[in-house]
Amino acid sequence: MKPLNLDNRPCSPVSSNCIVWQGPDIPCIKICNGDTVSDVVFALATELCTILDQTNVSNYDLTCLGITECGPKDFQALIQLLIDKICEAQGITNVPGKTLNGCPDCIVTVAPCFQVGNQVTMQLLDYVNMIASKVCALIDQIAVINTQITDILIRLDDLENAPVPDTEIPAFTLSCQIGSLGSGTTQFINVTLQEFINNVWCPFFAVLGSTQTLIDAVNAKCISDSDLQLSTGTPYSTNAQWIDDAQYNTIADAVNNLWVVVCDIYNYLDTLNIDLNVADTNTIDLTYASNILTANIVDTGWVNLNGFEFYDTGIGRPQCRRIGNVLHFRGTAIIPLAATPGGTPLVYNNTAGGNTYIERTDVAPAQTGAGSVELDTSAGVSYWNSKVSVIPSSVVSPTASFGFYLDNTYTKTYMTGIRVALISNSENELDLTSTALTTIGVLFITKEGYLGVSVVRDSEETNVSPYGTYYSHNTSHLNYVISHVVKDQFVPNFQALSTIVHSSPLPSPPLTNSLQPLEIDFEQSFTWTVARNAPTTPKNFVYNFDFNGNDVNSLGGVQYSLDGLTAFINPCTLDIKGYVCNDLPV
Repeated sequence: MKPLNLDNRPCSPVSSNCIVWQGPDIPCIKICNGDTVSDVVFALATELCTILDQTNVSNYDLTCLGITECGPKDFQALIQLLIDKICEAQGITNVPGKTLNGCPDCIVTVAPCFQVGNQVTMQLLDYVNMIASKVCALIDQIAVINTQITDILIRLDDLENAPVPDTEIPAFTLSCQIGSLGSGTTQFINVTLQEFINNVWCPFFAVLGSTQTLIDAVNAKCISDSDLQLSTGTPYSTNAQWIDDAQYNTIADAVNNLWVVVCDIYNYLDTLNIDLNVADTNTIDLTYASNILTANIVDTGWVNLNGFEFYDTGIGRPQCRRIGNVLHFRGTAIIPLAATPGGTPLVYNNTAGGNTYIERTDVAPAQTGAGSVELDTSAGVSYWNSKVSVIPSSVVSPTASFGFYLDNTYTKTYMTGIRVALISNSENELDLTSTALTTIGVLFITKEGYLGVSVVRDSEETNVSPYGTYYSHNTSHLNYVISHVVKDQFVPNFQALSTIVHSSPLPSPPLTNSLQPLEIDFEQSFTWTVARNAPTTPKNFVYNFDFNGNDVNSLGGVQYSLDGLTAFINPCTLDIKGYVCNDLPV
């Protein structure tokens, strides 16, 4: 074999590590197709050395046989010597044509390498044949190995004579940016590959997804060739840019068809001249700004009703609130009190001292001036704000041609009106004493926005006006809770133990056709034991004004709760968007 440093010009030396074995696999010496020539030669040489070492007679110690000199010269002679010694040890004499003592057909002990399992003896002839077979096999293997070595030497000689391959890693100029590698720079291919995989492909894969997800995205197509285009009304298959179902397979196909659909929608909408201005409704307030559509429920918040300007500062006026197309009312509405019948409203401040409704002995409602009421004495009805709408324009505006705020009249029946009256108001008294006079009626709000109240009057359970059902003031049992008092009459004392109302027993023995007696105690007098600025004096508790809860002329100062009163806006008003009103509201 030529050394690698042999001057073999003009040829260049070639490393055996760069040449691979392309012959068949040789399992017995562990040589595989694709191994380098260096590995193949090393395996063959190792196996050859092992065999040569095993067949080298000089490696065996024959002193136990009494042979120190002139021993066998080769492996074949060694085997023959061993056979002779075995025969000698077995007492076998080699006589041509004659078998002595049963040999060679006799039992002999075999060497460990020839033993099978626990069998340590065998027929001599079998033993010799086995040894001969092993020797022949070794000779055949040596012949094969010699042939392979010769072949390897030829290949190796060819490799040594072949020109040295160029092992330099190639570099090239990039025509585009790859990760951090700039366009136009020259980069080695391994550097380029590493940058592409780590900083280009991996981020792309994380964003684009796996091959299966891309396939799923392509298969998510929901428009077929036969579906009609919006802009033309013809099938998509007639569009020259459309990729039909038979050729549709890739992401590029999907993006192409998506653009075809988007352009179709764009062209269709462009012909419609869609105006993105928004129109509010009676329940939703729409706002479109900066490409954002916002929808808010219409809610005006609580707003003071018109016609209650006679309330003093700090006194909460009755209010209404529009949410969608519903009006909600709350607060206390008091019928304004006048100093003289038909006069202007007195200021309502509801505080002790000064010009307060509690301290006044007047009962006439104010019928002139701002905040006054209008009375319908024949129907027993009192309208706040002199029969002008109490609903502020900031809450709802009526249609100019109709003038109706609401779609109907809404009521709260069996409403109790309260008039608080001060019975005793002497500076010399430690406490003030008052009573509450009551009336029963119907609180209502009309389509025109008129707020009113009716009292029990005329015929019992008969509709006497469009505002509800009213009851006779002389027959209705509602009069049990409707106040009828006369000035200077004593005030009932319902706390007295002797007072019995509605539950007095019949006299004993029972009497027929008799009236049930009512026993009521009255506060006729009271003696103050503690005085502020005067000595102790008796005081009679009597009403200091006349009051008739069935007569609207006596309702000045009576207050009603609006809590719970609701009404719906007339759909024909300007506040209801999109409603077509062909007829006048009912």
